[in-house]
Amino acid sequence: MKFLLIMILLFSHALSDDDYKKEHSYSKDLSYLRLNSNQKYETKILLKKYRKDIKKYRKLKKKIEKEKERVFLSNKFYNNEIEDLNTDLSIKASRVENSFLENMYKILTPRQRMKFVKYINEWEIE
Repeated sequence: MKFLLIMILLFSHALSDDDYKKEHSYSKDLSYLRLNSNQKYETKILLKKYRKDIKKYRKLKKKIEKEKERVFLSNKFYNNEIEDLNTDLSIKASRVENSFLENMYKILTPRQRMKFVKYINEWEIE
């Protein structure tokens, strides 16, 4: 019985579709775009800037979380303060994401943009 189960698993694995893994296997991997050397250079610079912006965003997020804790633990709850803090954080995330996408748009060809847009959700800031 075990032998039969192992054979079924091996057979099903052999028939499984691995096209997705071949096409796009890593999160935030751009190899599927087949960038030329100039595009690779520009995206490398852009990704460095994006990482720095994400780092700044995460620092701001920690700061805002501490501020929200302070507001919540105060003697009186101020809904407007929490709302302002959440808005500030959302605006920052949106600006970082929009800047990145705008620059990627400039770098990519229309055909590459069509491929990129399939994975655009990977670039959203959490």
